[in-house]
Order: sequence, then structure tokens, then C-alpha cells
Amino acid sequence: MPSSSDDNKRVEVPPWLAALWFFGPYSFALLIIVISSTKIYTDMIIIFALMLEQTLAILYSPKLNSIGGGLMVSLSIISLVILWRGMSCGPIRSMITMELVMNGGFRYIHLLGDEKLRNRSFAHRIAFVTIFSSIQTSILIDSKQAWKEGKKIIVSVIIAAVSGIGSYYCISTVLPVQITSQQLLFPMRIFFGGMLIYSCLTIIDGIYRCSLLFAQPLGILCETAMDRPYNSNSFGIFWSKKWDRPMQSILYYGVFQPLRKSLGCSMSISIFSVFLVSGGIHTLGVAACGWISFRSCMMMMSFFIVQAVFVLIEGSLKIVPGMVATQTMIWISSPLFVVPFLEMLKI
Repeated sequence: MPSSSDDNKRVEVPPWLAALWFFGPYSFALLIIVISSTKIYTDMIIIFALMLEQTLAILYSPKLNSIGGGLMVSLSIISLVILWRGMSCGPIRSMITMELVMNGGFRYIHLLGDEKLRNRSFAHRIAFVTIFSSIQTSILIDSKQAWKEGKKIIVSVIIAAVSGIGSYYCISTVLPVQITSQQLLFPMRIFFGGMLIYSCLTIIDGIYRCSLLFAQPLGILCETAMDRPYNSNSFGIFWSKKWDRPMQSILYYGVFQPLRKSLGCSMSISIFSVFLVSGGIHTLGVAACGWISFRSCMMMMSFFIVQAVFVLIEGSLKIVPGMVATQTMIWISSPLFVVPFLEMLKI
């Protein structure tokens, strides 16, 4: 849907919505801590401290190349160390680790380095750092169109929820009982595990986009996180335009652009570095839960290195593999990603 630059300038996240997306994940974290933590009060204090640190950092928002900017980035790193050393609840340590690295780290650095973003309202900056990544492609729409788009999103979330529940049930209950052959069990676990991951990302993205449609007086329409990745006919297209676009945005502004523009690195080095950093973030996230094996951590890191090799070979040979070849190679390499994910869920 086309949009003008004026439309983009007028898109402003309302305070209540920014608060929803800021407090939502932390509220979920507090709930899990109350239910499963062995050190409830210590873990809760850490969560409240992280919320306070992130709020003050975004409120202050100094220039990146200033003393204040250096201090704020350093504070984010200290927060990550405190989380790892003090948080006893494994699932929340894993979730907040990803949050601090991607949003409190890369996206916050993007905010400090962009004068236009720094001049936006506090609510808008909070929304940008926590969840709202697609500012440049978002437009304002009226209530009629918002309801129309909302129905589509709700349908996609329902389908994803059914698919996710079915995949989880198959992995945890049906396959262990019905399939005795390891040669057949493993690929089926990978298939349903991949479906579960895709479903979870679709549900999170759908809820996020649907909430933006209720921003009044006009709804905010932004691009989907997933754009039919199963239709990708090249590895470059799959990873840059189709799969988890908010994550790609973080990596583009946080890794690729600085390497290319500030350090003058070659295209190949910049692309490989993006996958290397992405692999590091995902590996750190799954390892943070405390029970992922070293082998699975290496598998997770290897997955992103393999994808980098695919993209670089494709670019150097200047070929388009086609949809069949692209999807086949991604599925063949997918156990490197899916196995650690299933181990993290203990299924």
C-alpha cells in the first residue's frame, strides 16, 4: 500500500499503546517468575530494575557519539550482566536476554544515532525501542479500513494458533507414541517444530499489528513480520524481505549499515557479519535458559553460518536458485535451528 512521506511523519504511537507494549512482556515475565521461580523476590527486583533502567535511558536519549550515549550503552551491557548473574528463572532469563540485546541494545543504538527518532515523543521512542520497528513503512488508516485489516489479522492468528497447538501436540504426545522409527521420527519432529516456530512468530506479530489498528483517532497499519517466506525463490530474498522483517531491520541498522558506511567493509564481510551477529543473539538467547546443551548451542550458531554461506554463494555466482531449491536447502539445514528450539521448550 503506497504512502507519502507526510503520512509517515504523522504516524505517532499513542501513550497507552506504547505503555501496553512496554509493560506487556515485563508483566508476563513477572507472572512466570511468581509461578516458577525459586527466588521470587530477587527475580522481581531485577525485572523492576530493568524496567526503570530502560525507561530512564529512553527518556534521556542522548546522542550516540556523546559521553551520555556511551554511558547509556554501557548501562545496557551492565543490565545484561546483572540479568545473567542474578536471575534464577531460566525461561525469563532467556526471554529478557533477547529483549535486552535486540531492543535495549541494537534498537536503542539505532534510536540514539537517528536525530529524527530522538526528536519524537517519549511514547513513540518507547514504542520504537520495545516493539515498533516499522515506522518508515507505517501509514494511518480510518476505522473502516482498520476493521477490514483487523479481520484478516484475526483470521491469520486463529489459523496460526490452531497450527501451533496442533504442532506442539504432535511433537509432545503423538509422535513419541506412534512413531518408533528414528529415521521417520526425526524429520517429522523437525517439520512440526518448524511449524510451531512459524506459528508462534505469526501470533506475536498478529497481536502486535492488531493492537496498532486500535490507535485512535486513526489506526496504524504496518507491514507483516512474515511475508510468505515459503514463496521465496532465493536465499537473499528469504532473509532480507520475507522472514522476521523486524529482526532484519534491527540487524540492518545495527550491524550492516555501520559496517558499510562507517567502517567501509565490503558487502560480503557485512553480510557475513549480520548472520554471525544474528547467530550470536539467538545462541545467547537459548543458552540463557540454563539447560541447553553445548552441542545445541553450536548447532544454533552453525545454522546462521550455513545461511550466510548460502547467501554469499548465491551472490557471488549471481544466480537465483528458484523456489524449490531455496526451500529445500533451508529445510535441510533447519534441524540446526529447530533442535535447539525444541530443547529449550523441553519437548
